[in-house]
Amino acid sequence: MKKIIRMLTDDHLQIIESINEMRSLLKNGSKVSLMKIFDIFSFFEEFTSKEHHQREERVLYTWMLMQNENSDSSLIRKIIAEHEFFENKINEIKGMLTSFLNVNNNQTPTSLLYEIEMFIVKYEEHIEKEEKFIFEIADGLKISEDETLELVEKMSTL
Repeated sequence: MKKIIRMLTDDHLQIIESINEMRSLLKNGSKVSLMKIFDIFSFFEEFTSKEHHQREERVLYTWMLMQNENSDSSLIRKIIAEHEFFENKINEIKGMLTSFLNVNNNQTPTSLLYEIEMFIVKYEEHIEKEEKFIFEIADGLKISEDETLELVEKMSTL
């Protein structure tokens, strides 16, 4: 299980790196590079939504629920709902960025900066919850070496 958790934690490190880059860009206020932020949200769309969340949901969470369907289902449902929230928020912010970039305005609207900052804060909280609760629960569950290898292989194909 440690190898699976390490893989997901490594994903989180990549995500945090992107969050930190975005936070750094936001420090420029109205002169923020929206194109760079758009690129970071494209990373979130491609990597976070289509790969990382899928690894968690299709592999780790599915396996955890098979171990004990009732024990962790409420928490896992909440985390999956957060994944859906982030996927929708990514699309919403990318749409806002696209609209704003097409207008060629000199000043970034405060509402857009606010949405981006809230996304950052909520995603950091999300990662903390996964690592503090989900990964700790998973690490305490018994898993054979064969099962671990099977799960690692599944994660590698997503």
